[in-house]
Amino acid sequence: MINCPECGKEVSDTAVSCPNCGYDIRKELRNIERNQIYQDIYNNVEMPTQPKTPSLIGIIIDLCFFVIAIIIAAVCGIILYTNSNSFSEVATSLLMISILVMVLTVVILITMYSSYKEQKKEYDLSINDPETYRKKKADEKMEYVRLPSEKSNGKYTFHYLASFFIPIVGFILGAMLLSKDDELVRDKGKNCIWLGVASVIITFLLVSKNII
Repeated sequence: MINCPECGKEVSDTAVSCPNCGYDIRKELRNIERNQIYQDIYNNVEMPTQPKTPSLIGIIIDLCFFVIAIIIAAVCGIILYTNSNSFSEVATSLLMISILVMVLTVVILITMYSSYKEQKKEYDLSINDPETYRKKKADEKMEYVRLPSEKSNGKYTFHYLASFFIPIVGFILGAMLLSKDDELVRDKGKNCIWLGVASVIITFLLVSKNII
């Protein structure tokens, strides 16, 4: 038994709605379930370790590649500018490769720097305000969490397929599900109807195109 958050009366946790005020009990149970999962995630958030600064040797090597690519590109540009036919094809190929190397080098350096800054920001936050860091990480993980009570929704896969390929079935299933008291079930009914509508529209467009 649980207390209805709307009227305070005791209600069975298997009830769809409160018999006294009509409040959606299943919605409340899902909120409780979600809060419990959120608290578990919050309590088990791992605090980050101090990130390592980017390797100076790696940066120097990347810069060397970048400088070499600039020199090669400049030489190839001069060759092409002077219209030296004997080396034009080779110069063009080398110029393209040099430009590609320069772009890749810049991307690698920017990615390396951005990754370090992001890790440093996360680390500083975890040190200065660990509660905010835990909350941030818990919020991010909760976006991908499916409640145990929602995992049974896979049974509606057949309903969705039938709704799309046989629109009339979708309309019938949608109407039946919309008549239920559970909010999640009603949402599935709406999805069935929309899939049926989408199927009709797509079929109409395909038929119209063939007629034209």
